[in-house]
Amino acid sequence: DYGIEQLFFVNSEFNIERRYCEELIAAMIETGRSWRWSDCCRPKMWGNDFFSRTRRAGCEWLTWGLDTASSRLDALYRHGPTRKIFADILHASRQAGIRNAVNVIVGMPHEDDADINELLRFLKKHRNQISYITVLRYVFIPHSDIGIRPERYGLRITADGRGVDEVGKRTWSEHQAWASRAFERVQALAIDINYRK
Repeated sequence: DYGIEQLFFVNSEFNIERRYCEELIAAMIETGRSWRWSDCCRPKMWGNDFFSRTRRAGCEWLTWGLDTASSRLDALYRHGPTRKIFADILHASRQAGIRNAVNVIVGMPHEDDADINELLRFLKKHRNQISYITVLRYVFIPHSDIGIRPERYGLRITADGRGVDEVGKRTWSEHQAWASRAFERVQALAIDINYRK
């Protein structure tokens, strides 16, 4: 109605349901308009044809929530796709001409140098499929699952209620000091990838 052809969806539901995606993409292609758009996606692999049609519908960027490349942390907190599947998704999307942005979180409880090294290796290995990395610092949210059931994750709420101690390991303040250094390491790589010539 208004001649708008460039847009940014903020829609965490975009690729949860395949039928929704297929209908949206088909409708955008059917208009014959020169759409230019981007969106946030959950890491699911629906095949190269999905990414080709998404690009044909005008998609230029997709943002993926990698969060961590540590299989140990992923099993503890999220149970997301394997790193192999995530790498395949990035490759298929990039092959279709779509740029990939990746969000990572640094400083999750129980995270250590081995987890950060695993993340850095993954990002370096797949840097040609990644156009932009956003590095986020873990923030304790009292109403999250960690805040409601900390014992499930081997954690204990701090006396002031502003964080979590690792039971039998680091205190929240010790972890925060470590997380600051880890953030700098990951941010340095992100800057190198984001602003490469």
